[in-house]
Amino acid sequence: MNTTSSNIKPAEAYNLIHKQNAFLLDVRTVEEFGIVRASDVAANIPESDIAARTYELPKNRPILTICANGPRGESAAETLLSLGFSNVHNIDGGTNAWRAAGLPTIVLRKVLPIDQQFRLVLGVMVLLFTTLGALRSRRWLFGNAFIGTALTITSLLGICPMLSFIRMMPWNRTKTTTPPIDYAADIDK
Repeated sequence: MNTTSSNIKPAEAYNLIHKQNAFLLDVRTVEEFGIVRASDVAANIPESDIAARTYELPKNRPILTICANGPRGESAAETLLSLGFSNVHNIDGGTNAWRAAGLPTIVLRKVLPIDQQFRLVLGVMVLLFTTLGALRSRRWLFGNAFIGTALTITSLLGICPMLSFIRMMPWNRTKTTTPPIDYAADIDK
């Protein structure tokens, strides 16, 4: 029995999906999955939910984990192995490597990822306060101090109202769901 996950290249994963009916498990967030995914056969269970949702996974098929760049997929593969799954592999480089390899990809929406939107908003605010502070009045520089203080406090508390607000924007709302899992394909004949 395999007790450690292995990393495989996207092309090898593609072959496993189409030749051995491997199960492609995308462990990114629902938001990320709603923007772009590696294939039309990918199912989405965020990494944080895997232990509670193992009943949705096939026991008799290879499972391939994929995230954006690889680390979350690798962590998810290790979790699955610790929960008794034996044929688990992580796709090296994640969805980004899958796309770079020219494999089938579904782009549902062309939107910046939430974390990039967050950094963009903060960057624009800091740039605006700095410019106004330099050109108009030094009082505008207190805006930068406010942003720094707010980031520090929200980091310590583990909350982020601005991030929650950005997630509620119309372009970030996802209506995608995980494709239904074909349990009939998991039955040994």
